Amino acid sequence: MKQLKSILAATTLLFMPAGAMAQKHIQEAFDNFLNKHDVLKNEYRAEQDKNKTKKDFLKIYTFTLKAADKKDLEAIKKAFNKDADMAYQVTTLKKGTTLASYALRGPEDTKAFVGEKYDNTMMQNFTDPNDSTHRYSCVMEWTDKEEGTTIGQIISCYSLKPNYRKTNYRLSFNDFERMGAKYIDVNKDVRKRYNADKIGNYFSKTERSNTYYEINGVHKLASELSSTEWLSNFNAMRDLVYRIPNGIQTSYYVSTIYDLCQNVDQLDADTKKLVKNEVEKLRAKVKDKFLKNMLLNAMKNL
Repeated sequence: MKQLKSILAATTLLFMPAGAMAQKHIQEAFDNFLNKHDVLKNEYRAEQDKNKTKKDFLKIYTFTLKAADKKDLEAIKKAFNKDADMAYQVTTLKKGTTLASYALRGPEDTKAFVGEKYDNTMMQNFTDPNDSTHRYSCVMEWTDKEEGTTIGQIISCYSLKPNYRKTNYRLSFNDFERMGAKYIDVNKDVRKRYNADKIGNYFSKTERSNTYYEINGVHKLASELSSTEWLSNFNAMRDLVYRIPNGIQTSYYVSTIYDLCQNVDQLDADTKKLVKNEVEKLRAKVKDKFLKNMLLNAMKNL
């Protein structure tokens, strides 16, 4: 029976697509991990051609592990090491490494940002041997918290390689809250969603050129926020700017702060002074002149 299982396993591998073979160990490790642990799942799929023979996809799974479960990450790390020779791009970042964040582009210009939120990153890209214009991307990111838990995300993506895409470098954010995901230009006013338990893990969408904030399932304009809600959103964006003062998403964080500072009637005079001081500190953190001027203009209303 054991011999029969080995034969069947070998036969299964033989008939697996070559593209899947390249990252075989990683995919198996991902599947085992996701089957074992509860995760927050966000998936987006798009048909690649009229015959529906392939589908581009972007899958993001966020997780929190107890100290006793950290060993399960080791299996994924080993899988990355096994498949590394097959990848055309290998990225490994550890805590303390300084590197600009990377926008992993999925179908229809959806994006997942890599290298910004977590201390450690492993990412590998594999060319689809049946379609050299496409690639498989595998990512695991994680941060070990002081209390013993580990937070992180797993990303699996199949999409066009960057050099085969139309040139369009406008920043965008994913909206997995509605129909899986939607492409949103950062140049437009957007609706913000902030989860205090997952700082930096929020999504955006547009509606009638207004900026909305999601508070317990209710979408509000900045002018409709209570002082507590206003400060909660401001503190979230402030912390993100402190953490990522010169990253891909920094302009988005600053634009959120700017929007909030245009609507401060719910704050008393003392609170406005405190906020103004914080905005001044943020100006010293960011290097981009445009963002510095935006923060300066935000201060004028405080």
